[in-house]
Amino acid sequence: MTIKDVENTTHIRTVYLTAIEEGRFDAIPGEVYIKGFIRNYASCVGLDPEQMVAAYRANRYGISELKDPDMAESKPRERRKKSSTGLWTIAFLLFLVLAGFGTYWWMNAKKPPAPLPPPPSTTQNPAAPAPPHAPPQPAPQAGPQTPPPTTVAVKPLTLNARFTDRCWVMVTADGKVIYENTVKAGDAFVWEAKHSMSVKLGNAAAAELILDGQPVGKLGDRGEVVIKTFTR
Repeated sequence: MTIKDVENTTHIRTVYLTAIEEGRFDAIPGEVYIKGFIRNYASCVGLDPEQMVAAYRANRYGISELKDPDMAESKPRERRKKSSTGLWTIAFLLFLVLAGFGTYWWMNAKKPPAPLPPPPSTTQNPAAPAPPHAPPQPAPQAGPQTPPPTTVAVKPLTLNARFTDRCWVMVTADGKVIYENTVKAGDAFVWEAKHSMSVKLGNAAAAELILDGQPVGKLGDRGEVVIKTFTR
């Protein structure tokens, strides 16, 4: 029989049959497929399937006792039996620990409470004799009192702005830009700063500014770019 004849009979691909012949078992996807292919191949050519599987195990894993399939199948059962025995042993040890803890707690709960310590003695020591009269000591002279420093609250700069036309505006307060946008006619704003404020206008004639209640006046002509800085 050729490999192709075996493929047609067993429906096992030629690449897997060749891998079995050459001992390249890593080319077959999974242990279950390897054993199944070997059994079908052995049956097709008149060999004992289980003997061939045992020979495969011994050849691949180097364990001669695997030639006996019954012994190979009995090992998982032995491992399960040992695992079950270990679990029962752990459960019994946990039971002993819990039983010992319960017995200890029960014995301590039955003990009478310890007696309270006696109260402290309320006997007072006899009063010490008064010292002889001493000459009066002069009262300490109070030194000049330094008044606490007064904190003067610094009023922030307040800038009111009203616009009569479209204008691009950027406002910087104490070195930080707090407003930047294009405003339209009728918009009004109030900005504050602790120390200094700078206003940049893209259309100076459109802005009417009032600083701390005082009109600033005309800043420029229509379409003129003006930067105005105010400090305390």
